[in-house]
Amino acid sequence: MNRKEIFILSVGIFLTVIAWLIADIYHAATSDKIKVKVEIPTLNKYQIKERINELFGVHVASVKTINFKSLIKKDYRGKIKKIAAKKKAVVSLKGKEKIDLFDVKK
Repeated sequence: MNRKEIFILSVGIFLTVIAWLIADIYHAATSDKIKVKVEIPTLNKYQIKERINELFGVHVASVKTINFKSLIKKDYRGKIKKIAAKKKAVVSLKGKEKIDLFDVKK
């Protein structure tokens, strides 16, 4: 590949990532669901629901969780690295409630 082809490929990948981000931001603004990265993977759905209720003062309708196992991978130098286990949650809010983290009042 020459420099021109590499540049065109890079710009295409960049524009694709930007489009994904814009779509995700639009979906988050128009949806009653929020995505949460759970820092403590041992929390269950009920504990996540209680913590969202306490922290943000909203009513949670449902919680769906996704578990990711820990992985062992090699980096570019061949050293073995362990990636910790993760948990993500998709939280649905009751009614038309929203969490306004970036709401600026003048």
